[in-house]
Amino acid sequence: MYKYCTYYQLLYLYYRTLNDDVLFEHNYGRIEVRQCYVLDKACLPGDFTRWPSLQSLVMVESLRVEKERPMSLEYRYYISSKSLTADEASRAIRSHWSIESMHWVLDVNMGEDACQIYKDNGAANVACLRHMASNMVRAEPTKISLVSKQKRCLMNTSFLEKVLAAGIPAMVEK
Repeated sequence: MYKYCTYYQLLYLYYRTLNDDVLFEHNYGRIEVRQCYVLDKACLPGDFTRWPSLQSLVMVESLRVEKERPMSLEYRYYISSKSLTADEASRAIRSHWSIESMHWVLDVNMGEDACQIYKDNGAANVACLRHMASNMVRAEPTKISLVSKQKRCLMNTSFLEKVLAAGIPAMVEK
C-alpha cells in the first residue's frame, strides 16, 4: 500500500469521486477529503431501547494528506437525536467543532475554565471581556501567536496600544 500520496494523486482521487456528498478542503498546507454517511434509526439492526431519542447514526470518513507526511484515513462516528441528511450532519459537525475550537482558545490562553467568578452576572461579564480581548488580539496584524501577543501587551504598553488601535475599530465594524 502507498504510504505517501502526492497532491496531484489526491486531486485525481477527488475528481474521480466528485459528487455532492464529498467535501474537499485545501487549507493550511493540508488536503482533506470528507464523506458523510447517515444511517436512519429504521435501518438499524439490534436493540437501541437504551437510547430512546436515537434517530440516526452518522459516520464521517476523512482522508487527509499533509506535505511530507503519511496519508491518514480516519472514521468518526456520531449519534443524533434528529433525523438528518448527510449534508445536514456534515454542517452540524463542522459548526460544533468551530465552536469547540474557540472555547479551547479561551480556556488555554485565558484560563476560562479556572475562573472562580460566580456571583450575579460576574461570570457573563468576564466572559464578554475575554471575547473582546481575544478579538482585539486577533485583529492586530503582527504574525506571532495569540499567547505571545498577550505577553507582549503585558510587558510593552506601546504594543498594547497597537492591539487596542487595531481591535477597537474591528469591533465597531461588526
